[in-house]
Amino acid sequence: MFAPFGKPGTAPTRHFVVLDGLRGIAAIAVMALHLKVKFVLGYRPEAGLAVDFFFLLSGFVIAHAYWARLAERRMSLGTFVVVRLARLYPMMLLGNLIGAVYFLTLGGKTMTQVAGATVFALALVPLPRLADPAASAYPLNGAFWSLTHELATNFLLAAMAPWLGRSWRFIAFLAISVVALIAVAQAGRLDATIAWQDQAYAFFRALAPFVLGIFLYRLLPAHTASTGGSGLAATGTGVLVALALAAVLFMPIQPTWIRLGAVLVLFPAIILIAARLPEQGPLTALWRWLGAVSFPVYALHVPFVFALDPWLTPILARHAPYATPLFVLVIAALLALATLALRLYDEPIRRWLKRVLARRNAVQAPART
Repeated sequence: MFAPFGKPGTAPTRHFVVLDGLRGIAAIAVMALHLKVKFVLGYRPEAGLAVDFFFLLSGFVIAHAYWARLAERRMSLGTFVVVRLARLYPMMLLGNLIGAVYFLTLGGKTMTQVAGATVFALALVPLPRLADPAASAYPLNGAFWSLTHELATNFLLAAMAPWLGRSWRFIAFLAISVVALIAVAQAGRLDATIAWQDQAYAFFRALAPFVLGIFLYRLLPAHTASTGGSGLAATGTGVLVALALAAVLFMPIQPTWIRLGAVLVLFPAIILIAARLPEQGPLTALWRWLGAVSFPVYALHVPFVFALDPWLTPILARHAPYATPLFVLVIAALLALATLALRLYDEPIRRWLKRVLARRNAVQAPART
């Protein structure tokens, strides 16, 4: 039942399209939360749990794409770091620069303040707030707290992959990380995000789901078998898991133990079910688009929320009949903007980076033989 970690294998070719769609739904939920969806729903939802879902999904995808090569030392830590930064940094750069422009023009910050925050943001390091520990360590773009800790966990596990190749070691490390997450929950910090004083908690909030995501990928080797065919049952199952995820993310705020159960039990079940669904089906194009646009949505929405908030929040709060259509219109506009950023900026830059890295590898290959 349990596959050995780091077992030999070829480069993965499977694409989990329903998981792509779930990633997009989670990103939209976070955007909706920041856009004050509470005025539409009548309550504040649990959309912050979307970030924990991201961490789980990140572990699953990293395991699929890189874990065997890392564990067998067929991919170096340095190569993995470069590949991950090439994937994430362009959009993080744009999100931070948009945040800097906002604070310089509309946010009331000085050039010195923005310049200092930008240096730390571009270095992917939280801004120290020793004088005010409750202040944001990610002032230009608060969404990047999760990406910073995701990269930290990515790099840590990549460095440990050869040592964690034995199943018992990985299980022990997973158990330790889950215990640490439970300790974070008991400390009342399961919602740790941007505050400087919460960064240690935020790291362990990211670590346990990420490690669990790797475990989920390796748990059932048969999860890659369902790669062909389609049908009403598979499509319906995909819709049901999407609705289940949305229901959790848009439910009212729950006690800590329920939130912890969602992260450790419900979300893993959703991922395992979705991962078994076929790639091709009537909703494949939708799932792929949601997955493609998810990162631009997450990386870019916060500065625009800052800019929209002064006029959007009063309208949503005071004009209930118009709240829902206006909210949907704003969401649609930001999705369109994210799609443009994806097509015109992110994808071309990543294609260029891929060519550069391929040329570099081609030049270095003779020296290694």
